[in-house]
Amino acid sequence: MRHSRLQLLLLLAALALSAIAALRGGEYDEFYTVFLLAGDPRPAWPAQPFHPPQIRADFTGAASLAHIATALRNDDVHPPLYFWLAKYWRAAFGPSLLALRLLSVLCAIIALALLARIATAIGIDPPSAVILTLGCYGFAYSSIVARDFSLTTLLILTGLLALLATKPTRRTDMLGGGLLGAACCTNDLAIFTAIALWLWLAAHAQRRLLPVTGGAALFIPLWAWFFLAQRNSRQGQFHHFRARSALAHLVRDQAAAMLGGLPKYVPSPLSGAIAVGLGLFLLLLLVLIIRIRLDTERKTLLAVGALAPPIGLLSLGLAFHTMPFEIRYLWLGLPFIGLLLAAALAPHQRIRALLIALNLAALIGLALAPQTMQPGTRLARRSARAAGVSGLVIIPFGNDGVGIPGPFISASPARATILVARRATPGLLAIADAYPRIILPDLTVDRTSRIFTPALIALFQAAPCWTQQSGPRGVLIFTHHCQAPHG
Repeated sequence: MRHSRLQLLLLLAALALSAIAALRGGEYDEFYTVFLLAGDPRPAWPAQPFHPPQIRADFTGAASLAHIATALRNDDVHPPLYFWLAKYWRAAFGPSLLALRLLSVLCAIIALALLARIATAIGIDPPSAVILTLGCYGFAYSSIVARDFSLTTLLILTGLLALLATKPTRRTDMLGGGLLGAACCTNDLAIFTAIALWLWLAAHAQRRLLPVTGGAALFIPLWAWFFLAQRNSRQGQFHHFRARSALAHLVRDQAAAMLGGLPKYVPSPLSGAIAVGLGLFLLLLLVLIIRIRLDTERKTLLAVGALAPPIGLLSLGLAFHTMPFEIRYLWLGLPFIGLLLAAALAPHQRIRALLIALNLAALIGLALAPQTMQPGTRLARRSARAAGVSGLVIIPFGNDGVGIPGPFISASPARATILVARRATPGLLAIADAYPRIILPDLTVDRTSRIFTPALIALFQAAPCWTQQSGPRGVLIFTHHCQAPHG
């Protein structure tokens, strides 16, 4: 009965995650994946207006394994295993963003199945562990984006299951260590969880350290080769470290990784009260977790797995004097938190039911709430309607020409006419004179676009031949009112 219940739960999880993946618009970082796999991680957009089919190759090309590796070392900040796997997945299932996202969904479902086996091994109800992990906002989010998070989770949990073998052998220990090392070659942040599990093993089975370390050593040189090449590549991305703010950000993001942005889904008069209520509820869960009835070895395992990501991020902040805190960076501790919650709430079914209800509300928000999504996809649709067949849509190049143009162009219809602009110069007015209507979507999602967009609006507001009109939310329309536009 329990086995069939678990199978049904995994099927429902697959359907839910696939639906969320289909409903959400493209995101900034996902198009690093798209363009890297297509062969040009930094597309050189045309200097003149174009239609999306004209630059289709930027989205659908095919890079070699060597090209992907070289581009990652030069341009991105991630090791290669996920992207190498995604290359073959893409060749088999097509270049669409949804197809890439489904690779993450598949990894997540396998990871949940492994989590159920881990729960069995340490005496926790498997369906409860699965549903409480799946319900964590950060786990669901990391399971549907076209990035490396979900594969990393799968590798970590597979490695942990090997380490938990009932009768461990040198072979299973080397396998476990190798899988932890492979996780580090998929996402740099996995190193903190791998170290935490290594330390747990050192405290409880020192004789197994050598084969585990040997297995990890097969992959760590590859990880180091990529990491050392890009260790200075994110200068300026994060704010400077401040101890009090760092702890506040970390607590907030950890809470959001578990429960999402529930206060954002309701009108502002209620959001504050909901935030306070959720904070108290999380404190209750923490008390119940502390009082959990597991032996020291198993409790320590789950604790180090849950604490490794936040402690690792705090260590990074202290070491590099930055604030590298985001919800998605805490995803790898959530399976361990799901196991802890399943054990802690077994005697408290009403609290468990309330948590599941809150998780469900958060996941509905993940699927549908605009507050949880970047604006590119929905603004592309609104801009296309506003432009009609003769208007020109001008969008910012952004920091890197990837995160803003990628989602917007991908979601635009073939008939749309788009210009990717780097600077708000009078030359844009000369290009715009060929069109009766100019559409300016509010794509202020990075540092460069927050400077560019107001300057572009001011340029057209000051131009004598352009008049601003009302448009859909997030979209400005300027119409040409001098001589009839040519072209």
